[in-house]
Amino acid sequence: MKHVGLAALGLLCAGFVGSTLAQPRISASSVQFDSADQRTRLTGYLFTPAGAGPFPAIVLLHGRAGLYSSRPDAPVSPEGLSVRHRHWAQRLADDGYVVLLVDSFAPRGYPAGFGRNSYAQRPAQVSEQTVRPLDALGAAAFLGTRADVRPDRMAVLGWSNGAMAALALATGPGLASGAATSVTARPFRAALALYPGCGVLERAGATPSIPTLLLIAGADEEVSPATCERWARSYGEREPGFIWEVMPGAAHNFDGLALTNRARREDQAAAEVADTRVRSFLARHLVAP
Repeated sequence: MKHVGLAALGLLCAGFVGSTLAQPRISASSVQFDSADQRTRLTGYLFTPAGAGPFPAIVLLHGRAGLYSSRPDAPVSPEGLSVRHRHWAQRLADDGYVVLLVDSFAPRGYPAGFGRNSYAQRPAQVSEQTVRPLDALGAAAFLGTRADVRPDRMAVLGWSNGAMAALALATGPGLASGAATSVTARPFRAALALYPGCGVLERAGATPSIPTLLLIAGADEEVSPATCERWARSYGEREPGFIWEVMPGAAHNFDGLALTNRARREDQAAAEVADTRVRSFLARHLVAP
């Protein structure tokens, strides 16, 4: 683990937004596939690189606010995707990955997601421990049927609530019993989690069984960064495949804030580091021999 020096990172702040504007834009297409819960038909948004492939692939899992912009008139469609989700999907597709954004909430009747401090009121049907991992497995099964995807080179990346689902997949506990046998239990080579809550993992003594990148917002106002750091320290010192980092002073959703005019210097710096860490980690585990 390493703490990132903000003085050095300040020089990079403009890069996260600037690189977004400089990249060629890739359009998203809507796709439908079944969750491995065996009862939910999900919607996803697919971003594909230029060329025939086959390419490595990444399943992206949104946070508690869902996939779409907070604008009241935002449609539940590719045009309504939030700036953060569109940025990351396009960024990773530009890097040569097939990217699938999975909507776990709208197909279950919650297109606007959930507000802050709503965790205790969220229904079990959108649980990040027992349901959303099955959505990710369904997405992996769908991607595995595509000729342009390498089914042996897939990763799962999530933010906040979605990051908790990604960690449930990486560590094993939390998968619902009776998961569909038509999907491989471990289709993912790597997992990436941005500002998750780690309390359940710490209490369970959970440890990742696949390479995992954990990025913690040091000034997170929604989940406990201290809990995540404590859990990471208990395991990460012993396992080189587990990489974790605290972003000093960064708020929850720091990468989304960095794409707006609301960002503080710490959020912009953390977003730039996250961009570098995520892309390097993916290249190491999905692209390198």
